[in-house]
Amino acid sequence: MTALLLPLWPALAVAFGLGIACGLMTGFPRSRTTLVAAAVPILALTVLTGLARTEPVPGRAGLYLEIAALLLAGYVAGCVLGALAARVSGRGS
Repeated sequence: MTALLLPLWPALAVAFGLGIACGLMTGFPRSRTTLVAAAVPILALTVLTGLARTEPVPGRAGLYLEIAALLLAGYVAGCVLGALAARVSGRGS
């Protein structure tokens, strides 16, 4: 994954920034339905990370899987940070 970080840092920065923007606009989930919908990217991140670590997919498809796991992790981290910032600033309840 470290070898992926050097050429993909612009995409990771965009994913992180997009996550911050989405987190600031929406905040943390308030109802059970939105909580379940918010858990979908977390579940996808868990599955992608597990697949990337066990390496069942060889070659180019495996590389794409690792890239997807890396970018989704940046997006989810940005969403959480943006939602925390919204809660601290009083914009999100």
